[in-house]
Amino acid sequence: MSVLTIAALADAWRLTRARAARPIGGAATILFGTVALVVALLLAGEVIVDLPATVRIVSLTAGAQAFFVAIDVRISGASRSERVAVPFSGHLAVLLGSVLVLESTISAPRAALLAYSSGFAALSIHVFWMRQRALGVAPPRPHSYPRYWEAALLVAVGSGALAAVFVAFTAEPDPIASAPWAARPAAVIAGIGFVSALAIQAPAPRLPELPAALIGVTATATQHAFTTVVALNTLVLALLLADTRTFLPLLGGYLVLLTVAVVFEYAMVLKARQRLGRARTDPDPLDPNAPVTVVVSAANEASVLPESLSHNLEALPGVQFLLLPAAKSSDDTVAVAHEFREEYPDRVRVMEGTAGSKAGDLNAAWEYVETPFVLLLDADETVDAEFVSRGLARLETNPAVGVVQGRKAAKYPEQNALSRFVSADRQHSTWIEHPFMSEVFGAAHFAGSAAIFKREVPPAVGGWSPYRLTEDIDLTLRLLVDTDWRVAYDPEMVAYELNPTTVPALIRQRVRWARGWAQVTAKHGPSVVRSWRSLGIKRTLGVCWLLFASVSAPLYTVFPALLLLSLVGFASPLPGVVAVALALLLLPARGVSIAYATMRDPDIELPRGIGRRVRMLGHAYLWIPVGWVIQIHALYLQLAGAPGIWHVTPKRGQKTVERKSAERRRRPPAGSTTLRAGEPDEVPWVRARFEVYTDRAGEARFRLRHENGNVLADGGEGYASRRGVRRAITALRELVGPAAYLRCNPAGIEVYRDAGNEWQWRLVGPNGRALAESPTGYSDRPGAVKGARLARERLADDDTEPEMTRDGEEGYRWRLRAENGRPIARSVRSFPRERAARDSLARAREYAPVADLLDIGRAAFELYADRAGKHRFRLRHRNGNILLDSGQGYATRRGARDAVEGIRRYVPIAPVELLDGHGSEPRSEDEPGPGDGPETDTEPGSRAEDATANPDAT
Repeated sequence: MSVLTIAALADAWRLTRARAARPIGGAATILFGTVALVVALLLAGEVIVDLPATVRIVSLTAGAQAFFVAIDVRISGASRSERVAVPFSGHLAVLLGSVLVLESTISAPRAALLAYSSGFAALSIHVFWMRQRALGVAPPRPHSYPRYWEAALLVAVGSGALAAVFVAFTAEPDPIASAPWAARPAAVIAGIGFVSALAIQAPAPRLPELPAALIGVTATATQHAFTTVVALNTLVLALLLADTRTFLPLLGGYLVLLTVAVVFEYAMVLKARQRLGRARTDPDPLDPNAPVTVVVSAANEASVLPESLSHNLEALPGVQFLLLPAAKSSDDTVAVAHEFREEYPDRVRVMEGTAGSKAGDLNAAWEYVETPFVLLLDADETVDAEFVSRGLARLETNPAVGVVQGRKAAKYPEQNALSRFVSADRQHSTWIEHPFMSEVFGAAHFAGSAAIFKREVPPAVGGWSPYRLTEDIDLTLRLLVDTDWRVAYDPEMVAYELNPTTVPALIRQRVRWARGWAQVTAKHGPSVVRSWRSLGIKRTLGVCWLLFASVSAPLYTVFPALLLLSLVGFASPLPGVVAVALALLLLPARGVSIAYATMRDPDIELPRGIGRRVRMLGHAYLWIPVGWVIQIHALYLQLAGAPGIWHVTPKRGQKTVERKSAERRRRPPAGSTTLRAGEPDEVPWVRARFEVYTDRAGEARFRLRHENGNVLADGGEGYASRRGVRRAITALRELVGPAAYLRCNPAGIEVYRDAGNEWQWRLVGPNGRALAESPTGYSDRPGAVKGARLARERLADDDTEPEMTRDGEEGYRWRLRAENGRPIARSVRSFPRERAARDSLARAREYAPVADLLDIGRAAFELYADRAGKHRFRLRHRNGNILLDSGQGYATRRGARDAVEGIRRYVPIAPVELLDGHGSEPRSEDEPGPGDGPETDTEPGSRAEDATANPDAT
C-alpha cells in the first residue's frame, strides 16, 4: 500500500511539473499532503507518541483525506458542480465518520465505518475522473481502455462498500445481525477493495482485451448506477446508525414521496378515463394553401427518410416542406433530400444543416420560413392532415398559445420485443402523463418535434440553444419564464414515430434525455420558482414536479437501506395494517397505469391475449429499475463532466422506398463523435494523438498527428506554458463537435455572438480572411442579420461613398455609413497606407453582393483556398481568432472537408504526448521538459493576430 501511495503522489508531481494539470491549491498541496500522510501514519503506528485507538483512527483518515487532496487536480473548464459536489460530499462523509469514532455510543463505530466507506468511495471516483480528464479522457467511454480501469475501480469501491456494510452489521460485540463466520471474509474484501481503489489511482498499464459485455454501453450504465446506489445507501445507513431517531422521519418522508407519486399515477388514469368518455371533435379539412411550412430535420437517417417523406407529402397536399439534412451525415441523407426536391420542385426546399446541431440548424432555417406557422418533424415521423388542421385551429383560437405539441405514438409497436418494451413507456408518457400535466397543471412542454409553432415564438427567446442536450425542454422553460407564450398539448394530434432498434441505442437516447433534463433543471429550476406569480401556482407546481422527477431517482433508490434496518429489527417496523394498506396502494400503481395506457389507447390497437397482458405487466415493472439506472447514469455523467454527445438513434421502418440510390453521391465520414448504428465506440488514440512541443521562439504549441505520421492540424497560436496548451486542447474537445461549416463560396457573412454576448457580423473572402465587420454590436441576432444585409446592400451600391479615417497613428481604415449617418460597416484592421485601405474596400465591394449569410456558434470551420490553389481549413472562434489550422493543403475541397471530419472524430478523446523541443520522439506527458514557463491565463482564441499553418509542425 505504501508503494501504491508513493506512486500516486509521484504521478501527481510529474503531472504538475509537466503542466498537464494543476493540483488543488497548487504544487505545494502535494508536499503538504505527503507530509500530512507521513505524520498520520506515524501517529497511527504509535511511532511518535502513544495515543488512544480512536485518535489514531482519526489521524489516519485525516492523512488519507490529505492524500486525496494532494493527488486531485483542477481541470480548466470544469464547472463548479463537477469540481466541488462529489469531493465536498466525500470529505463531509469522512469528517462525519471521524466525529462518530470519537463518540462512545454502541452504534457509533459501525456508523463511522459506513461513513468512511461512502466518503472514500466518492473521493476515489472523483480523483479518477479528474485525472482521466487531465489525460484527455472525459470520462472513460464504453469500449475504451480507460473504461476498463473505471470498471475495475467501480467494482473495487462497490464491493468494498458492500463488505463494509456486512462488517458493520455482523462485527462483535453485540452484532446487529449474527453471522460470525462471515465477518472476517467481509473485512478482507473491504480491505482488498480499498487497496485496489488506491492502486487504480497510480499510473495504469493497458489491460488485455476484455469482453464488450463488461465495458459496453449497457454495462457502463449499469455499473455507474449500481456503484452510486451502493455508496448512497451506505451513507444513509451511516446516518441512521448514528442516530436511530432519524429512521422514522426518513421512512415517513420516503413513504410520503412514494405516495405522492402513486397518487399522481392513479389520478392520471382517472383523467385518461374521463378523456376517453368525451367524444372527439372533427376539425375542418386542411386547406391545401394552409399557411404552414413543414420543417424536417435529419441526420444519418437515409434509411427512414424516404418512407416518412413520401407519406407526409401525400398526406399534406399543397403544404410547403423545408428539409434540413445535416451536412455531416455519413449516409445518403443529404442525397435523399435533394432527390425529393427534384421530384417536388414547387413544394420542397433543401437547406443543408451546417451548424453541427439540430438546434443550430433550426435557428438558421427559421429565417427562410415565410409562413406564420411551422410544423416541426423528425425524419422518422409521419402525420396526417387532421394533425395539422387540429393544431392550426388550436393556435388560431388561443392567442396566448405559441406552441401546440402533438402526441408521439409508435408506428410499429409490435415489431419485436424491444419495440413492445419501448412502446409501453411511450404510451404511458404521451397518452397518460403528458395530457394530465397539461390539462390539470398547464405544464405542457415542447417535446422536440411533432409540434406546430407560431413563427414568432422561437425568436422571442433567441431561438434554440445548441448548448443543451434537450434544446426542446430548454426552449419551453425559457418561453414560460421570459415570455407570455404558453405551450399546449393535444393528445388527439398523433404523429407516428419509429422505435430504437437496439438496447444500446435506447440507452443512449434516454441518457441524453435524462442529462438534458438535469441540465435544464439546474439552469432554469430556480427561475421557475421565482416566476411563480406570472406562471401561477398550479403551473409552477406542475413544472417543478416535472423537473424534480427528472433528477429524483437517487431518492427512490434508498429503500434498500430502510428495508435492511427493518429486516434486522434495528428499527421498529410499521404496524401490519399500515404496511398492508401501503402495499395495496403502492405496488399496483405502475401496473395499473401502464396497463390502462396500453390496453385502452385509442390510437394503437394491440393484441389483448393473456400472454400479451403478462408481458405488458412485466414491461411496466421492468421500466422502474431501467428508468432509475438511466437517470442515475446520466447524473453520474453530469458530475463526471462527460461531454454532451448527441448520438443518432438508429431506427428502422417496415418497408423500404426505392429511390435513385445509384445516383446518390456518397457523403464524407460522420462529423463530431456521433457513432454509426451497430458500431462500438472507436478507440481513436490508436489513430491520432496530440503532440505538444516547443517551437523555435520558445513557445509551447500543439499539433494533431495521425498514426501514419501525417500532421492533420496545427494549433493556431503559441503559449507561454504547457498548461496553456492543455487548456486550448480542452477547449477544442468541446468546440469541434458542434462547429459548423462556413461555406465561403466565394464569400460569406458570418453572424456570431462575441465574448461580450453581443451579436456581430463579418464579411469573409474566399481565402478565409475577414474583409469587413460590424462597427458595433447588436443586442439580438435578428438585429445583426438586418445590419449585415443593409451593409451588403450599401457595399454593393457603387454610388455609396465610404469614409477614410485615421486610426490614431496606426494607419487608415475605411468606414461605411447608412443614409441616416449611422456607421454600418468598417474595415477589420488598420492599413499603413490609404491605398491599401482602398484596396481592402474594393475587395469588400467585390465579394459583398455574392456573400451568403452564415450562422456561427461558438466556433466554425472555414474551408478556403490558399495562394497556391490548395484547399485548406481552419477552425475560427466566434471572436475571429484562429484555433486550429490545417496541417497541409488538399487538391480538392472534398479532401479538405474529409480532413475536417477526421478532426471531428479524433480531437474529442485523442491522447496528449509531450515532445522534447523540436524533436519528433514522444515521451510520457508525465515527464518534465523544456518550455514549461510560468502559469498563464491565456485562453484559446485570445491571440492578437491570425496565424497560418505553423512551419515547425509540418
